[in-house]
Amino acid sequence: MKKSLLLFACCVVLLSSCKKEEEAPTPAPTPVTGDPNTALYFNDADGVLVSIESVTTTETPIGPIDVPVGLASAFFTNTTGNFTTMANVGTVTVDGQALTNNNNVYTSTISVTNPSGIDWMNGTPWEVAGAGTFPAVSTFAQNFPGSSWAITSAAPSTSAAYVMSWGNVSNADSIICMVVGGSSYVTKTVAGNQTTCNFTAAQMASVGAGTGMIQVTPYQVESNNFNGKKIYRIMEVVKTKTVTIN
Repeated sequence: MKKSLLLFACCVVLLSSCKKEEEAPTPAPTPVTGDPNTALYFNDADGVLVSIESVTTTETPIGPIDVPVGLASAFFTNTTGNFTTMANVGTVTVDGQALTNNNNVYTSTISVTNPSGIDWMNGTPWEVAGAGTFPAVSTFAQNFPGSSWAITSAAPSTSAAYVMSWGNVSNADSIICMVVGGSSYVTKTVAGNQTTCNFTAAQMASVGAGTGMIQVTPYQVESNNFNGKKIYRIMEVVKTKTVTIN
């Protein structure tokens, strides 16, 4: 469950890209059945570029410790909106780092020599070499949602409703909040200007007790046409806090 948390947060992004006060985000497009990336497969997309600032907070005897990691992923299709078969588009780089091609899903990697991943010091410049019928693409995504905030709510319980809370986030279209427990997870998306998210007692009972996580993911979505291809650019800040759920 923990291993899939960041992947899930990256993949449940919805299609709303307009910040409207007190308005819920637009529902996601119809997904491709059976694929974990379905919420990113926009019906009119030829490619999706995802830039992620991830911060995991762990409580320790000496106080909370934050571990930041910069991540990225990308995927493409030769037939607009049809992501049942991914396209090989040659080399893909972001912020100067080449992504790894795994069955035509491009992802960044971390290692012992590069434990913090992409530093995003140069913003989010993407370069797609192009291959086959897919042309070369060069694009620069806009700013991430603000990251100078923290999750402020305490650990949840499986026996009561839960209000997740966090500090004010700037520059976000929508915010995904998630609770991961010992046996399952619950997730909800709220407008980008919200600072709380409510889960019912029944939802909390379903996650299960044990070591878990609470997570808040504000994101932005942009799209542009490049050489006849519509490319979505998603910028996320993923903040995760390890908790014990009773």
